[in-house]
Amino acid sequence: MVGENKENYLSWKGWDCDSFGSHSKWHRSFFNSELKRTGVSNIESVLEIGFGNGEFMSFAVDSGLETVGVELNDELVGMASSMGYESYSSLSDIPSGKRFDVVAIFDVLEHIDQVEILGFLAEVKNKLNPGGAILARFPNGDSPLGRIHQHGDVTHKTTIGSGKIRYFADSVGLSIRYCGAPSMPIFGSPAKYAIYNLFARPIRWIFDRFFGFLYLQRVDVTFSPNLTVVLALD
Repeated sequence: MVGENKENYLSWKGWDCDSFGSHSKWHRSFFNSELKRTGVSNIESVLEIGFGNGEFMSFAVDSGLETVGVELNDELVGMASSMGYESYSSLSDIPSGKRFDVVAIFDVLEHIDQVEILGFLAEVKNKLNPGGAILARFPNGDSPLGRIHQHGDVTHKTTIGSGKIRYFADSVGLSIRYCGAPSMPIFGSPAKYAIYNLFARPIRWIFDRFFGFLYLQRVDVTFSPNLTVVLALD
């Protein structure tokens, strides 16, 4: 989600009409893996909040899913609308009664003031179909490696770790189905990513448990730069 007061933000991010709505083979393998992680069977509809340059939105449309996007930046909404995507500037603009199997919130929560997150999640919860889930990603507040993302964007406001997201979920009546590292798919990924993931995944698994136990006497800590969470409406 883009801060409207940052005139050069889109340029800095490299988001423009030429690249908007394109996604790569890597994006397809990653998004497919993340959607499977939600545990929602027979996904037919998705809402993306903070669609940015439109990678996930275009992937969802190409996958045959009913897709709606929300983005604060009017220029991005204009790009999306001009390319035929159903897009809005606010959740409140979505037709009343419209619900979704999955709501994707990639790299959004960190842009919201902490005091507003509970209200935001409660509003998003009301957009879920029964049995639906929220799929979110944000810089990992549990990890020193998360700082490169958290402090790499001037519009980031809130640092979130696993404990904080559990509090938010409990407070709005959502259960956590998954909280950990983002997917590192092997099958379906381009060769260079598949080979990297094949070797990196077990090494990261060992790293997480070794340093988690060494410093915190815990083996459930994830040190990945980002956290992915699935918040389920059970």
